[in-house]
Amino acid sequence: MHVPELMSKRTLPDSVIAGKFVCQIRYSEELLVLNTIFSFIHVFVPVSLNMLANCLILASISRRKANIHRTRYWSQWIRQFHRHGHLFISPTLTIACILPQLVLTLLFSCVDINSKWLLRLNTSFALIIHIPQAATFFLFIVPSRAYFEVFRHHSWIGKHLYRLRRRHNTIIPTTTLNVGTAMRI
Repeated sequence: MHVPELMSKRTLPDSVIAGKFVCQIRYSEELLVLNTIFSFIHVFVPVSLNMLANCLILASISRRKANIHRTRYWSQWIRQFHRHGHLFISPTLTIACILPQLVLTLLFSCVDINSKWLLRLNTSFALIIHIPQAATFFLFIVPSRAYFEVFRHHSWIGKHLYRLRRRHNTIIPTTTLNVGTAMRI
């Protein structure tokens, strides 16, 4: 919850169910503009900085490789982009997941409580926003042996998951009798 939401909260009687109350946020015009600007800044500044940093990393690598191998800078940049393209997955996925929520927020700033499909759609898009953070773990830490070993040895969750995995993946000893048949000991 953001500070403008805390400042603009109102409790109103529910029009659908008698005796119940609905918490509604009513922004003043200035606060609505400020909240929209902060929402855009909150999303696009980190993503833009991430993209810029990735491009600068590729530019640095490409410049060095072009000088070493006496090749053209842009051909090296494209080659490095193909090699390190995974760096652009997270910011691209963040933008793809955040755009529906942003569009929905801008189009339907105030929704009637009877429009349950729109409320559910808004909630689902709000949850989709968190996919890139979760995807980062599965895209970079799990496949990398070095990162996963650090995760497994230095985090409480990693140690716990490793113990659970070891407990459930116990090997049952078998003895081979004939070709194609086995017997438990």
